[in-house]
Amino acid sequence: TCHPKQEAFVFDPGRRVSALCGRGGGKTTGQLMRFLRRMIRTVDANCLFIAGTREAAERLIWRDLKRLLDKLRVAAKFSEATLTCTLRNGASLRLFGCDDKKDINKLRGITYHEVAVDEVASINAELLKELMIDLRARGATVIFSTHQMETAERLCDRIAIIDRGRIIAGGTPGSLIAEH
Repeated sequence: TCHPKQEAFVFDPGRRVSALCGRGGGKTTGQLMRFLRRMIRTVDANCLFIAGTREAAERLIWRDLKRLLDKLRVAAKFSEATLTCTLRNGASLRLFGCDDKKDINKLRGITYHEVAVDEVASINAELLKELMIDLRARGATVIFSTHQMETAERLCDRIAIIDRGRIIAGGTPGSLIAEH
């Protein structure tokens, strides 16, 4: 289970959700908890975390994933070469760094259950939007973390505004803009 302040984000049923908050606001931890929930509950779940670089993916998720699975006593195999974690039930999480804009095209045509895109300002916005549409069309839940409302509004169906790990506002982009 996750921290009570992050439950609303972790259990949000939206298919394209944006976690909108500043650095250190809790979005990456929430994404990790969503992945673990999906992987433990779904046999052969295929999950993906996209960061700006491979090093960023390692720094943001990899070490915490290993520690958390160890603490929960969940058996897992880790491939350092491909940054992939696989559970006994066949569920996997791959960490991916978009070091080159061409790398994003390698992800097209693959079916994922859950995808998290950490703010990757280095990727062309239109290319990223096309990827998110492709992932969603294939049935993936896509979580996009950003610091910019305009980006969240353009790419997501639902937005969760997070402050210090707690959702302080949430809803559709239009409803949030109307309220605030």
